[in-house]
Amino acid sequence: MGNKVFLDTNILLDILSSERSNSQDTRGLLLRYGDEKAKFVFNDLSLNTLYYIGSKTDRNTTFNFMKDITFNNPLFEVYYTKERDLKEVYDYMDKSTNADFEDLLQYAAAKNSGCSVIVTNDKNFPQLDIPLIRTNPSIEDYHPNNSDTYISI
Repeated sequence: MGNKVFLDTNILLDILSSERSNSQDTRGLLLRYGDEKAKFVFNDLSLNTLYYIGSKTDRNTTFNFMKDITFNNPLFEVYYTKERDLKEVYDYMDKSTNADFEDLLQYAAAKNSGCSVIVTNDKNFPQLDIPLIRTNPSIEDYHPNNSDTYISI
């Protein structure tokens, strides 16, 4: 298996619903990563939001999608939040009053699961030491080597 690619919750929603504005671009990017034998990682906490939003439109499709990516699809891997993730997030938030708890949990999951890139369309996602790839053309990708804000939690 090739690189590990972390998928933020908004990207999972793009995969689930073809009606979302970035769905086609997201699916295209994931196909390219799939061709490179990437493993797609997501945080277990994303499942709550995925179900909450997706079930408003179609409960059965959402539930089956969640089961598939959790148990049946070898391209996907669930990262289960650990105590060390919470400690890293709390420590970071002690130093930064603008930090978003949920985004930092996603970042900690990506970092601690060994992902080399995060796919997200959250324009406020923390720009730390893992590259951010966007499927929304109006949001720029982020590459930490080209930035003065090379930080880790």
